[in-house]
Amino acid sequence: MLSTKTMKRLLTILSFIILFSGCSTVVSKNPVGLKPFAPSKEQIEGIWLSDNETIKIKLINESEGIIKFAWIEDKASDFKLETVTGKLLKGNKGVYINALGQPGDDFGGYYIWGKIQFKDHKIIIWPPSFESFKLAFENNKIKAIVEKNDNGKITDIKLIDKPKGIIDLIENNSSFFDWENPIILIKMSF
Repeated sequence: MLSTKTMKRLLTILSFIILFSGCSTVVSKNPVGLKPFAPSKEQIEGIWLSDNETIKIKLINESEGIIKFAWIEDKASDFKLETVTGKLLKGNKGVYINALGQPGDDFGGYYIWGKIQFKDHKIIIWPPSFESFKLAFENNKIKAIVEKNDNGKITDIKLIDKPKGIIDLIENNSSFFDWENPIILIKMSF
């Protein structure tokens, strides 16, 4: 069964992914990317394995890059089907996945997002690097609203820059992703 923790990691989609309870997040008011990325059904559809859990992915609208994730959540004494819709967008050099959240999470209209790559029956998703975005905000390189804890420490970053501003920043400096902690989905074949 796909746990909420795993789905949050997946969707950094996702920060579809740095959304462990209590962790800092980087979300965006606008979807990250410039134009839709149209994956083929062969690239995206199927049953995928992540951390010994299964996720079903379906292509909803190929030309718009709309996909849907589904998994079974173990809720108390029962099971519940959970789904999340994502949108794939291209920048100038990469592809990004965006989602408005997932069951039980309210991001106030902000997208959780990450960099995504399709390679050899794998999907690899890198979450945004909180520290890099924090530094970019503090140096006025990106427009954002930040939330702080009682000690004045930044805990969450809500990007409000236009998509082009975000793409120009992240595609000209590789430090904006957590390269050490990707989410890797492996396609199951039958």
